Amino acid sequence: MRVFFVNRFFHPDHSATSQIASDLAFELAARGLEVVAITSRQRYDNAAAALPRAEVARGVRIVRLRTPIFGRENLAGRALDYLGFYFGAMWSVLRGAQRGDVVVAMTDPPLLGVVLWPAAALRGARLVHWLQDLFPEIAERLGVRAIRPLAPVLRALRNAALRRGHATVVIGEAMGRQVEREGGRASTVIPNWALEEATDSSAKASTARLDHPLRREWALSDSFIVGYSGNMGRAHQLDGLIEAATLLKDEPGIAFLLIGEGAQRAALERTTRERALANVQFRPYQPRSALRSSLTLPDIHVVSLDARLEGLMVPSKFVGAIALGKPVLWLGAEAGEVGALLRSAQAGIVVQAEDAAALAAAIRALARDPARLQSMAVQAHLLWQQRYRRADALAQWQRLLAGIMRA
Repeated sequence: MRVFFVNRFFHPDHSATSQIASDLAFELAARGLEVVAITSRQRYDNAAAALPRAEVARGVRIVRLRTPIFGRENLAGRALDYLGFYFGAMWSVLRGAQRGDVVVAMTDPPLLGVVLWPAAALRGARLVHWLQDLFPEIAERLGVRAIRPLAPVLRALRNAALRRGHATVVIGEAMGRQVEREGGRASTVIPNWALEEATDSSAKASTARLDHPLRREWALSDSFIVGYSGNMGRAHQLDGLIEAATLLKDEPGIAFLLIGEGAQRAALERTTRERALANVQFRPYQPRSALRSSLTLPDIHVVSLDARLEGLMVPSKFVGAIALGKPVLWLGAEAGEVGALLRSAQAGIVVQAEDAAALAAAIRALARDPARLQSMAVQAHLLWQQRYRRADALAQWQRLLAGIMRA
């Protein structure tokens, strides 16, 4: 029996879903399973990357499809990219899967499980939906007009595919409840793990904060660093962060560091230039080899989610921060899944994303209270140990797939 992972991005791409899928695929291959990854030749930030059409990496056979490369600049181009991948992935499953194989469909592009459901059924393969977010609900709540007339049909197709799959895996409790209401069957909650995890205690790591090499390289000296790392997409509310930086621009010793790309980055950079904010700097995505260094640099990590999207997705950067013993500054719903968890564990603070004054006050207070910051760092690391360890998540996946294969 083989396990097929289907996602538009895979190793060596650095996007979150790519690295999570690659981690799991490599782990299963190391344990002796035959694993195939069906993906595109693109990188998340480079549609024209033209990665090799086929290769074997760490025991995983990677099949890369030739698809349109219009990129993410507009909705029409993105739709054509999606259609190309849908047809290629469906054909690959029809041609390659056999009875008893397991096909794990992720959600890039959206509704991939809907497309793969008939292909897997025709080949006698077992379909597992691995939901990183819920579509079309996300598009509806973000006000994407083109989706509105199609949403009822897309939702009905998605729910039918969920009911006919062999398992559905979600990454959060609230997502699980939403899927059960929509699809009518229970799902398995397996949180995404951190791409980098602590190898020592958060207390020991914090003693060397001023010796961090990136402080010198990026001219951050001994500043209190408020960091954001990851996708700056439409689901994340980051305008308030720049507003807070504006209020704190004359405050000595506080710096804002934003690492990554996404739909919001150009506008955020433009506002930063227009206001001449010397306390804000942007950096590109860091390769995985440098990820531990960049993630351990901030004193506190900003994680944000548009309150309208609660229950539809969980920002994976939240787990990445606490896994390295870093407290979290949550910009989102206080009663949401991440906000409530942080408050309960005392692993960070929660601020409304649009309340720049409260955000600036919270940052100023934390910069002046290292003891409180250190206490939150210890609690953050403890929260990770209790709920989000990579080994625990991989073990859950192995048990789930073993049960499906035995069925």
